[in-house]
Amino acid sequence: MENNKKQQNLDILRFRYKPKAWLMILVTVFFGGMAFLLYYMAAENDRGLVINHIFTLNVEQATFFLYVLLIFSALFVLIGIVGIYRSLTLEQEITLTNVSIEAPKSGISKKLNLIKFSDIKTIEEINISGQVILTIIHKNGKLQLAKSLCRNEREFEEMKMALYERAMSFMVD
Repeated sequence: MENNKKQQNLDILRFRYKPKAWLMILVTVFFGGMAFLLYYMAAENDRGLVINHIFTLNVEQATFFLYVLLIFSALFVLIGIVGIYRSLTLEQEITLTNVSIEAPKSGISKKLNLIKFSDIKTIEEINISGQVILTIIHKNGKLQLAKSLCRNEREFEEMKMALYERAMSFMVD
């Protein structure tokens, strides 16, 4: 039984890790709509703007502010388009071996980070407004793995438990 458990720890585990196409489409449509609305508002603006009763902007400042928001919305549209393309064409995964983890630098990056378990200092799980992020702090920096980029919650939990199990034996030393 003990030998069987050791053999299981030597297995290579792979977990799909990429943006969900439907979510990227939703992001693109939402920010595309916002960009259209902001363009219309900026082009037709004839009033100032008060933000949280703290900042008061005159007509020109308000128009400039609306154009800045338009630019940010347009950038999110571009990010969404890249995300759609990557989610449909890129096959990314997190790979756990008995000595390391290999994972994409981000959800849309082709660059892979290989981190030896012996280089890991700590592993933290952070929940920010429902977004769960597993942060691996290692000697060369940190790697963040978002739960939302895993296939589902069960697979994220399976990956997290396997990572803890494999990395802890190196981190105790």
